Amino acid sequence: MRHLISSVILVLAGCAAAPAAYSVGEAAGHYRKQNGPDVWAELDLMPDGTCTWWACRAVGFLRTTAIPGRWRIEGDRVFIEADPRRPAEVTLTTQLTLRRWGGHVYLVQADDVAWFDAHGPMDELCFAANGAPLVDPPSMDEGR
Repeated sequence: MRHLISSVILVLAGCAAAPAAYSVGEAAGHYRKQNGPDVWAELDLMPDGTCTWWACRAVGFLRTTAIPGRWRIEGDRVFIEADPRRPAEVTLTTQLTLRRWGGHVYLVQADDVAWFDAHGPMDELCFAANGAPLVDPPSMDEGR
């Protein structure tokens, strides 16, 4: 009997440790990432697998470039590809890592995942859905 209980505990611990899979419904939405004072990107992920990536720049006037495409989830990644049948000023193929924080989903570039995991979602670090909170960057004095 001791072995049975140990096995059940190990199975339950293994289930609790694995993060829940991301669903299309959870990831679909409108996201924004600030890239500088007057430069930002927006991303619309539609539940039907279509998307639009908006590159925006406000320098005296607002200039936007819309790149239509398709997206899909594989594990904790979102893969985005520009629609080859539609002309766009910019071609786009990218992948972003899905992360949960405070009950919200964020899209993070691979190089920024470790920072996101350590400090949370910040402006200029990740794509945040409408209404998803962002945290202040850590102080420059931290770690001294």
